[in-house]
Amino acid sequence: MVAEAQSVADRIATFLQAAGIEVSVVGNDLELNGQRISLRVLSGQRVEQRTLNAVVARYFSDRLLEAAQASLEHPRDGLELRHQPKSPVVEVRYRGSNVAFVSAAGWTSPSNERSGVGNFLTTGTQWEELRVLAGLEPAEGLATDTAPKGEAAASAPKARRPPIRDGVGFNHYDFPFDLSTEVRDLAESASAKIRTGRSLAFGHAVHMRGASGFELTFAPIAAPRGRPEVEVVFVEEAVAQAFRMRVSAIGDPLPVWAPEATTEHERLARGWALALVAFAELTCPPTLDHLRASPCTSGGSRQASSTAPGRSGVSSRTTDPERRMSREPSGRRRTFEPTGETARWLASYVAGHRRKLQAGQEASASAAANAATIGIALRSGETWVSPHTRGVPPGIRLHFAWNAPKAFSDPRAGAVARARGVQA
Repeated sequence: MVAEAQSVADRIATFLQAAGIEVSVVGNDLELNGQRISLRVLSGQRVEQRTLNAVVARYFSDRLLEAAQASLEHPRDGLELRHQPKSPVVEVRYRGSNVAFVSAAGWTSPSNERSGVGNFLTTGTQWEELRVLAGLEPAEGLATDTAPKGEAAASAPKARRPPIRDGVGFNHYDFPFDLSTEVRDLAESASAKIRTGRSLAFGHAVHMRGASGFELTFAPIAAPRGRPEVEVVFVEEAVAQAFRMRVSAIGDPLPVWAPEATTEHERLARGWALALVAFAELTCPPTLDHLRASPCTSGGSRQASSTAPGRSGVSSRTTDPERRMSREPSGRRRTFEPTGETARWLASYVAGHRRKLQAGQEASASAAANAATIGIALRSGETWVSPHTRGVPPGIRLHFAWNAPKAFSDPRAGAVARARGVQA
């Protein structure tokens, strides 16, 4: 009975940890912020579910509501979320009709004809079908009766979603119509890369400067509103534009939150597009080689890495052959060049990264939870290594010069000149 009890406590703890909740197992119970949470009912799958719901109702009821608000983009017209304090269930209503009851580990429709399972204390793809039921865009692979099909789908214009108020600002879901096709394509392609191919995460802020003089600063990924996002500051011509950009979502471009009510504001649209392209180039390569100093700029002996890039995803040092392999072709500029002390710090810097495991191994629950908190879903045979440093002062920024695409070389690039009716 004790072993069974511990197993239930471990499974509930793992579930909560995957949602970013710091909880530990002590004997047959859980411990949260030094407080002991007694699990009295300890056997059977249904009983385990009731135990989880009881824990959520008492300690994390607001977390379930916050995840529903973030995932279903509440508040907005037609959507109502009903939730009583200390309740383990959120009722989702759309245009006056009940569409689902959501609990921590699953949801059901009122008729029990539709249901889903997952961790609903956090955001993620587990909310996709609920988003459709709540009137949001269909997820990839989920067709609707009214969705265009075949050639009609290819030729149908993309519906532009308006900004939605969120607290003191607005969530923005699409670029303005007057953004050039070239810039839009670059940004949406980068957004798709971030959603599906991100492999690095930084424990320090990253600052980069473009050749035309603009600056971008990315804070470490955090989830202050229940979903992983990165705070961005875009500076150009001595004017700053701050916004928060999600790093996981269903479609492209990845949404941003900003005080402005419309992306017709040229600076916000340009900063958003630049942030997507820069963040994709920064975090989607499998190693840090694209960020380290060019080999011709460093001298002296080089120490071989004790961890091969193919095994760890990121090595703290690279060998001469590895540096030669990572060089750009002759005549082609590198995308990033570290500046100042950053070049020295990167010699021992380890970003958060995916790491391949040996055959038959799987990631631990804590590794999967750490990856999930920054919006990364591990594939089979992968684990997550959190960022850590040796000899790098806390609170510093990593600085880079960024060779941005030519489409962004002009501060006015991207906007269509309405008076002339031509693309800038």
